[in-house]
This record gives sequence, structure tokens and C-alpha cells, in this order.
Amino acid sequence: MSPTPENLYLTQALYEKDGLWITVTAATCPNLVGTLVGVVTGYVFYAYKNEQIFTTKVHTALWWLISFGCGVSIVVFPGMWIFSKNFYPTYWFSLPYFAFNTTIYGIAISVGILGFSKGVGWMARWCVEWSPTYLLSRLSYSTFIVHTAYVFIKTGLKRDLHYIDEFSILGDALEIFVFSMILGLILTLTVELPTSALQTAFMKEKVSTDTSKVINQQNTSTEIQKSNEKEKNL
Repeated sequence: MSPTPENLYLTQALYEKDGLWITVTAATCPNLVGTLVGVVTGYVFYAYKNEQIFTTKVHTALWWLISFGCGVSIVVFPGMWIFSKNFYPTYWFSLPYFAFNTTIYGIAISVGILGFSKGVGWMARWCVEWSPTYLLSRLSYSTFIVHTAYVFIKTGLKRDLHYIDEFSILGDALEIFVFSMILGLILTLTVELPTSALQTAFMKEKVSTDTSKVINQQNTSTEIQKSNEKEKNL
């Protein structure tokens, strides 16, 4: 199977004799590494939450190289070959590409988020922390979730032959874009933002509770020290 995005929307790809789509794209094993990357990233966040990791210019340069260099390269360079006129699909290219592209991209995103949390990133960090970017990120993620289902439903509802030319392709693309954005907006307003608000409220309550516990412990230890000093003076 050619590793082009179009093949992910072919309903016949779900029923290939060799089961390549299920084995490579939807199976647990190829997607497990991404989960492990997320777990490792979460551990690093927790272990170094009060420490500065990027302390030298070399660390900062490596951060730029891994986050943006690897993240952009894994999309651009394979894409230049995939969409070239001389491309021919082979297992030797498609399988490694499917196996490693999401993992490398996930590592790049994880390292990027880690750097942003530590104050690295300059203009990129400002763009990520810009308030409209937060809403657009929620909307784009929700649209990404629902657009595949919409494409499959649109394809499954067709019962007649469809004439294809440049204008029909452009019209279908605009239709998919508009309806996917509408469905993504509905999902964002009804699920994504309320869930995020509940999570934020819960985390604030937990942080305030933990902070009050720490303050009480400090006050208690201070009172004990004062009482011990008074006993010594007596």
C-alpha cells in the first residue's frame, strides 16, 4: 500500500487480503510506541518539574533540532518522495515509514512541549501561549477526530457514479472542510471545552489543597521549633 493520505480513506483498504491497513495502521503494536513516548514524557515532566533542563546553548540548539528539525523533516522529506513522479510503492519504504513517522513526530512534539514548559522557544513559545491558539488547537483536534468519519459516511452514501474533474474535486474538498469544521466546532463546544474546564477546576482545587497542606506542615514545624527554643531558654 502506498503511504499516501488518500489510502487511509479508501474503504476497500479495510478489507485487503494481506490485511496491511489493519496490521500497520490500526494495530496495537505499531501504535504502542507512541503511548510509551507519552509515558516517558510524563515521567520527565514529573521528575524535572522544579529543575531547569536546558541550561546551555547546546541544550537549546538540540531542542530546536529535535522539536522542529525532526518534526518538519519527517513530514517534508518522505513527502517529497511519496508525491514525486518517480515514486513506486514498496514494502521496504511503506512499512518503515508507517512504523517510524508517528513515533519520530511524537518525540518531536514531546520535546517541544517540554522546552516550552521550561521557557525555551522564543517566538514559537509566544505563538503557542497566545490565547487564540488555545481555541484553534482545540478546534483543529476535534475536527481531526470527526473528519475521517465524515469522509467515510460521505463515501458510503454515494449510490451513483460520480463525475470527477478539477471543479468537482475542489467542491468536495471545500464541502469536507466546511462540514468537518462545523462538526469539530460542535464537538469542541459540547465535549472538549467542558472537559478541559472540569480538569482545570479539579487541578486548581488539588493544587490549592496540596499547597494548604504544605503551609500547615510548615507552620506546625515552625511552632514546634519555637516551643523547643522556649524550653531550652527555660
